Parts: sequence; structure tokens; C-alpha cells
Amino acid sequence: MKEKKVIMFKRIFTRFKNFVLRIFGIHQEPPAPVPSPPAQETSSPIPTPTPPPVFSGQPAPLVAPELVLPSTEPPLYQQRDSLFTYREKIFFIALLDALKWDYWAFAKVRMADVIFLANESADRKLHNNQIQCKHLDFVICEKKTYRPVLVIELDDNTHFHPDRQARDEFKNTTLAQAGLPLLRVPLQKYYNPETLRKEIFSALQKNVSMTT
Repeated sequence: MKEKKVIMFKRIFTRFKNFVLRIFGIHQEPPAPVPSPPAQETSSPIPTPTPPPVFSGQPAPLVAPELVLPSTEPPLYQQRDSLFTYREKIFFIALLDALKWDYWAFAKVRMADVIFLANESADRKLHNNQIQCKHLDFVICEKKTYRPVLVIELDDNTHFHPDRQARDEFKNTTLAQAGLPLLRVPLQKYYNPETLRKEIFSALQKNVSMTT
């Protein structure tokens, strides 16, 4: 009987205490959390994530580009020692001997001085520039009229390069369309004038037979 009174008294006291605490706004501290048991270690530990880089808030310094001032020195021109290279000179001497004054021979002639664009085609300026900036190694002309009758190109090892092959193909196609024969001669150490004469007149005769 006595124990029941004690328990009842404790309940009444606890309720009264909670009532007073609510009135005066006094909060009791929550009970301390019970620590959980440590997790068992596994065979493969979980890797620690790498923290993201911290941005300091300062942008990277800008490096000013190096300024290259144009030269104020005026151009200086000098005369070349020869119109021809050594190999071109050897060929030209043999060419003059092969022609025997039957034709004139001219060297390094601009392509636009031999042919011209005869119609108002699309991109006329582009096509015209292509013949303006290209040169022919040698041009054979009639003595009285100076009419071009044959073009001779001296081909060295550089003509195997893709860019030179494209240029050679343009010359082949354009001169053929204009009706002007083209003779390609491989670069050699020596040229036989009689053999060269036969090749020249064979190309001229072939062009005459094709046009008639």
C-alpha cells in the first residue's frame, strides 16, 4: 500500500514538474544518443572521396602576347646572276641548236601571255588568275608572226610532288583545250640536239595532223 502511494506521488510530481517547465519555457536537454556499435570491417575498404578543388576567387593572370613590330627597313632588290639555273642553261643551249633558226625560243613565259580566257565563264576572275600566276619553261614561236606553236616543260624530281602534279595537270588540260601542244622533257645532264629536234618536230607534226 505504501509502495503504491510512493509511485503515485512520483507520477504527480513528474506531471507537476513538466507543467511548470512548459509554463516558464524551460526545455529539458534531450538524452544523450546511444552510440551505435562500430561497423564490421569489410575486405575492401570504401575509398575516401577526393574533395573538390577550392576556388580562391582570384582569376589566373593574363599574359600579354608578344608584339612583333613590322620592319621599317625598305626592300632591297638585287640582280640575279642568270635567268636560268645550271640545268636550264644546258637545255636552252641544246634547244637553240636543235631549232637551227627555224623557230624562235623564249624562256619563262607567263601563261597568260600565251593563252587567254575566251568566254565569260563562272568565276572568271579565279580562272584568269590561274593563268596569270603560272609560267611556262619554254615557248617555241614562228619566226615571222611570233605565234606560239609549242610549249616545252622541263620536268625534274619535284614534279612527283602532289602540288606540282596538280599544277602539271592544269597546264596539260588548259593548253590542250587551247590547241597548243605541250612537250615534257625529263631533266638530264646532257641533251642531244638532234634527238631533241626530232621530238620537237614530231610534236608539231602531230598537232598539225590533229587540227586538220
